[in-house]
Amino acid sequence: MTIGNIDHKAASGLPPEVPAPVQSEEWELVEGWPQAGIEARFVKGKKWYRATAMIDDERYEGPRGPVYTHEYQACDAADARKVEGWSHINPMAVQYERDVSAAVARSHMKPDQAAMSDMAAHLKTLTNDLMFPYNQWMRRRERHDAQMQRTATIRSEVALMLSDIEEFGMEPEYTTFIEQLRELMKGKSE
Repeated sequence: MTIGNIDHKAASGLPPEVPAPVQSEEWELVEGWPQAGIEARFVKGKKWYRATAMIDDERYEGPRGPVYTHEYQACDAADARKVEGWSHINPMAVQYERDVSAAVARSHMKPDQAAMSDMAAHLKTLTNDLMFPYNQWMRRRERHDAQMQRTATIRSEVALMLSDIEEFGMEPEYTTFIEQLRELMKGKSE
């Protein structure tokens, strides 16, 4: 390659051509992250969306995922992208035109089509449905841990008392403590 080679795009000062995006038939993440995101793929030249969510916690006994929504044919024209104020002289007019064109595209959508905003709503519903039992489980665990922490002192005292009873026999204060504990437990069970 020489600088005088006019056929070479970079040497001539022209920007190199942008390669066309690969349209894979495999599902690829286009928004979000693997735990909660929107995937897309191309099948016979048509773009398809689905939302996926999963729980990535080995301790959880319930379904960890991934869980997928129904597949929807993409209708990207039905999404009105927000206009940055600095990019246009009259951003409100440009936003209005985008909203109108998106509304027209949405009016022609079939029931199995979805725009990116629809998929975001589907993803939110899917994530909430999946996370509700997990969050309940986490709250139960937190309550259990807090209760175990609150009762740690008394449990250690009882363990010490039992080891003393095994080693030295029953002491009068232990008998009193056990009777008081029985009375307390009887009151709780009624």
